[in-house]
Amino acid sequence: MELSNADFEQLLEVIEHIHRCDSLEAFPEQLLRELGGLIEHNLAGYNEVNVHLKRAIVTFYPDDDAYQWMVQPFEKNLLQNPVLGFFEDSGEGQAMAISDFLSEDEFHALPIYHEMFEQVQTEDQIVIGLKLDDGIFLSLAFNRSHRGFTHEERQILNLVRPHIARAYLNLAERAADRTNSTYLEAALKESGLGVIEFDATGQVIGSSGLRVMEHLRPFFPSAGEDASAPPESLRELVAGFSLTDSESERHQFKQGDEQLVVHLRKRGDHVLLIASKGVSEKKAARIYGLTNREAEVGRWLCEGKTNQEIAEILNITPDRVKIHMQHIYAKIGVKNRKNAAVVLRRTLEPEQ
Repeated sequence: MELSNADFEQLLEVIEHIHRCDSLEAFPEQLLRELGGLIEHNLAGYNEVNVHLKRAIVTFYPDDDAYQWMVQPFEKNLLQNPVLGFFEDSGEGQAMAISDFLSEDEFHALPIYHEMFEQVQTEDQIVIGLKLDDGIFLSLAFNRSHRGFTHEERQILNLVRPHIARAYLNLAERAADRTNSTYLEAALKESGLGVIEFDATGQVIGSSGLRVMEHLRPFFPSAGEDASAPPESLRELVAGFSLTDSESERHQFKQGDEQLVVHLRKRGDHVLLIASKGVSEKKAARIYGLTNREAEVGRWLCEGKTNQEIAEILNITPDRVKIHMQHIYAKIGVKNRKNAAVVLRRTLEPEQ
């Protein structure tokens, strides 16, 4: 049976509302609220899932706080959900239901059913997915207390799926634009040193202050060079930077007990150099098994930065910061920001 004209009108209205969303932070709840009127369900979830690490960031609707306990059993038994397993193996993301893969008895025999689905009176779930990166999926899941989803419900989800992808990408691009427009300001707040703007040949065309170069000069050999010009080794570093506008490059230097961290990023045809006082993250990474990016996030957490501020500093999205924070909590054995900062401050100190 095909969708009726009334169904299409309702679907078009939902799509319009999805595209009106103005931020990635508001996107999960708005998406679940809009689609919830089209699919019969007793609980819905917006999931960003890292299959390889068995980690998930989940927004539940209608009551997120009441269901956050489900995240732990969900992560623990992640690929017992046959739909996610199929998405990971095939790269597909079209609407699929648990009942497409498992009989009622097979579903009831799984630990994920007893530890999670049974607790929320769920007998079936339909999911659509978007692959964001290798092993990382954004998925929407609708639970219901009886088995089976109709052809029309699947058709609705499959029709709206590319619009969800487009809306997500638009919001991500908009967030990147906002990050770029405030990057200098954010860098100045966090760095303690400053920002220098270079042209493509490595010549200085502007800086945040007259003394920025003084902080950099001890870390770059400049024997016999004009003291008023950037050291040749620094100009070569900048001229060799070739990443895209959405990427940045990080360099760390040490001179005696002093450390310097330099982030390079594109600004049109120019290169921004953001200089900050270096703090080594290697110790934390070694002790807790943090990735380099997780250690960077942890360092700015210890400085009291919010997720939004960390996102601006590291040129990533706040959602990505949130995922890194969840990984940090799991690896160091804490449950909140305050405790994470206490633990990490003991290790995120300059190494001698």
